[in-house]
Amino acid sequence: MPAAVAGDLQRLQAFARAHIPVAEAMRIELTGYRDGELTVRAPLAANINHHGTGFGGSQYALAAVAGWALLKLTLEEAGLNGDAVIHSARVTYERPVHADLRLVARLAQRERVLSACRKHGRASAGITAEVYDGREPAMRFTGKFFVTMQDTGNAKD
Repeated sequence: MPAAVAGDLQRLQAFARAHIPVAEAMRIELTGYRDGELTVRAPLAANINHHGTGFGGSQYALAAVAGWALLKLTLEEAGLNGDAVIHSARVTYERPVHADLRLVARLAQRERVLSACRKHGRASAGITAEVYDGREPAMRFTGKFFVTMQDTGNAKD
């Protein structure tokens, strides 16, 4: 991973942990960003249920934080200064997670989202994510986020 990307992930992770309390409690780590995909992890020990597997609420929260972070990275990469909030989501739990939570998040229609942000100062963005148990998806997340520009039309400094 390029040093600039690693620095962006560390900065965004620190911001999330300082301003989104569940990110700190869950010990969320932004571990990779490549080709529009964000990889995130959280230790099982901090996100365990009474069955000894990954807590469903933690998996949902991991996806919500990952969606926000992916949108922030996408905006910054495009030179835009904006923010995102979750509007709605649907999750399906397919199997228990027996190890640390590992999630991969993707942004649908990246260019449409960026074009709307530039033109209108806001956009609706679709995020999909999966939490894996080994190689198999254990949870699938489909979320809708609202994106707003903080300085409409201006590039990030």
